[in-house]
Amino acid sequence: MNPAPLLWLIGLGIVMLLLTPRIHRVVIAGLARRLGVAETNQGSIDAVAGLREARQHLLVMEGTLRDLTRERSHLKDKIAGAQRDIAAPRRERVDLVFELGTPRPDEGHCLFAAVRLPAQAHIGAGNGRLPDPDVWRQARLVRVWGQNANLCLSMAEQRFGSKRDFQLIPIDEHQRTRLHL
Repeated sequence: MNPAPLLWLIGLGIVMLLLTPRIHRVVIAGLARRLGVAETNQGSIDAVAGLREARQHLLVMEGTLRDLTRERSHLKDKIAGAQRDIAAPRRERVDLVFELGTPRPDEGHCLFAAVRLPAQAHIGAGNGRLPDPDVWRQARLVRVWGQNANLCLSMAEQRFGSKRDFQLIPIDEHQRTRLHL
């Protein structure tokens, strides 16, 4: 057997081993240029960057959506509360105070609670009218200005006396607050 072809084969193998990485790179680079791998890789890089930007934008939009949803529910609650308030208005209390005489701080005044007596079969005295039952459901405050208590009582009796189906009860400021007058 001739050792020359074997030596040639061994030499060629050693040269190939030394040159393989270089040849491998050159062959791959040539194939990559021919197939357009560089442009594809750049497109992939651009696509990944775009995806990253889109995810960031999505996070911002989701935060905005949560804020808007919270604000919307808050506004819906406010509207529902306002509609409830409109549908069921609060009862307001109106205090009727009947003042008799001319207010003079130096002379003073007397307070009376005018209570409507139970309705009788006859029509009220004087002008033929009975007191309005809606106004007189509860006692009303009568403030009479005068020089002394007797004059105040006389003026109150003329307007709100038993002849007119009322009972007058003298009260002071403490009783007034307790009776809510």
